Amino acid sequence: METQPKKQNHTPTPWELGERGILNSTRDVYIAQTAFESPDAEFIVRACNSHYELLEACKRALPLLRIGNKNNMFAFCADQLEQAIAKAEGKQTTI
Repeated sequence: METQPKKQNHTPTPWELGERGILNSTRDVYIAQTAFESPDAEFIVRACNSHYELLEACKRALPLLRIGNKNNMFAFCADQLEQAIAKAEGKQTTI
């Protein structure tokens, strides 16, 4: 599922690890040099490739936690989810 916003300020995903670093897999354009098979580089690629889908899933789940739930655990989870969404969108957060 493609959920990237139409206007973005970074190289479009999907990204992958190449011999010289991280590259855009649809254009064969290197984004960053890194040690090949670096655990950090693998983490960056996974995080960036899943960012928009995870953000969209969180946004869809948040109202479900808020609807009619007076349970403290649901409220706590909803608050955490709301903070995580704000952080992923680059907004101020208290986390």
